Amino acid sequence: MKILQNSIFFALILMLFYGCNISPYPKQNQTFSAIFLGDSHIATDDMASGFKNELFDKTNSPGFATALLPKYHLNSEISYQNNGFEILNSQNNNNAKKYGFCGVNALAKDAGASIELDAKNFNTLFNFQISFIGDISIIDNTKKSYKISNNTQNFKSESLKLKFPIKIIANKKNTTISNYKITTNTPIYVSSCGINGASSGLYKKWQINKNDLNYDLVVIAYGTNDAFNDNLDEAKFYQNLKELITIIKSANKNAKILLLSPPPTPKPKFTNVKNMIKKLAKDEKTLFYDIEDFINKTGSKTKWIEQGLSQKDIHLTRQGYKKVGENIAKTLKNKILK
Repeated sequence: MKILQNSIFFALILMLFYGCNISPYPKQNQTFSAIFLGDSHIATDDMASGFKNELFDKTNSPGFATALLPKYHLNSEISYQNNGFEILNSQNNNNAKKYGFCGVNALAKDAGASIELDAKNFNTLFNFQISFIGDISIIDNTKKSYKISNNTQNFKSESLKLKFPIKIIANKKNTTISNYKITTNTPIYVSSCGINGASSGLYKKWQINKNDLNYDLVVIAYGTNDAFNDNLDEAKFYQNLKELITIIKSANKNAKILLLSPPPTPKPKFTNVKNMIKKLAKDEKTLFYDIEDFINKTGSKTKWIEQGLSQKDIHLTRQGYKKVGENIAKTLKNKILK
């Protein structure tokens, strides 16, 4: 009887201990995917990295990536080598006939142009999905070669089983690549789709397919550049984000949606933008997180600058973005993962 009592006692202790320190990492065969959509605050993946590292002990997939990275953008999971592709950015370039999801195209200047991809933290066989127009060959680490083509005027996705590093070769001039999605069979990842200078309506330039929004969580983080417009049409700003939410819900009714209001910006329209985002979250019944409120509660913009968490302009430092991502995960963990 005493042995039984002791066993129950130690079992309760273990339950209490692990109950307080339980890792949020999903059980075997569970999956989780999230993407951050936004402007320069998202263009490096630091906020997504902080969010991811707070939620999970580890992830197992690189997830989403644009075909190539514009200047000042970052994907910490993927390394790129470009030989002969031109980067077309939907924010500042209207030369492309069509942009794929996330609004960054890689256009082959000539046949034979190539992109090499590597992911040093991931060395197993992956599901590699590529969205493109034209004719390409792909060679992976096993030296297998695959040829795929899409002769339509719309971006189309093809999926292959590959192992890094990967070399993608354009077989024809003007072949265009939009993005990749790189996953295991039970993927766990958090990715970014951010463009410097993006405002709330930029997504209207993109071809968005249903599969592009196949995520458990979609984070929307626009507003800073809209706030810089002294003639901002507030109704249009609200409508732009509302239409984006409608697109997400139509493509994926099970996705959770999180709206972020931007870091503090010394512009007259900032408060209006923040209030409209908060109102939209309430109207559309989405999650909401206030970055300015978090900065104020943990000191102030001035304190963050002193601590190396914020730059003197509208941007945070890489450590600052990671800190915000971590707090978003801590604050909303139960709502995101349930």
